[in-house]
Amino acid sequence: MLSPDQIRNKLKGYPDHLVASCLEFENTRDPEVLKRFVSGVLEFFAADAAGTSPPDDEPVATGNEKLEVDSVTLAEVVFLLEGLLEIEIEDETLRGLQDRKDLDRFLDQTARAIPHR
Repeated sequence: MLSPDQIRNKLKGYPDHLVASCLEFENTRDPEVLKRFVSGVLEFFAADAAGTSPPDDEPVATGNEKLEVDSVTLAEVVFLLEGLLEIEIEDETLRGLQDRKDLDRFLDQTARAIPHR
C-alpha cells in the first residue's frame, strides 16, 4: 500500500487533477475514478508526444472510440498503474484492449479486484 506522499512522488510532473484522481481512487476504489485517472494519463502522454500542453482539467472519455495508443505509451501507462496500484497486468490482457469500452471494462475489473485498504 502506497502512502499519499509516495503516490505524489510517483506522479511528479503530472497535472494536479491526475494526482488528485489517483489519491481519490486509493481512498474509494471507485472504478469511475480509475477510468478518469487513466484517461487523463493517456491524454497527458498524447499531449507530450504531440509537443502540446497537457489538458489542465479532467478528460472526457467516450465509449466506442478506437484506443489509439502506441505500444510504448501503453507500456508506460501499464508500468505506472502497476507501480501505483501494486498490481501486475498481463501482456495478453493488454492485447485485447481495442477501444475505450474494452479499456473501461478492464479498469472496472481491475478496480473491483483490488481490496479496499
